[in-house]
Amino acid sequence: MADSDDLDRASKFIFYCILKNLNGMFIYNFLLQNMNT
Repeated sequence: MADSDDLDRASKFIFYCILKNLNGMFIYNFLLQNMNT
C-alpha cells in the first residue's frame, strides 16, 4: 500500500507531465470541469 507521501509525489508528477503538454492541459481542464459538475 502506498502511503500519502507516495500518492502526493505521484499526483504531482502526473500534474507536471500534464502541464508540460498543451494537449494534456486541454484534457486536464475537461476533467476538471467534469468533476465540478
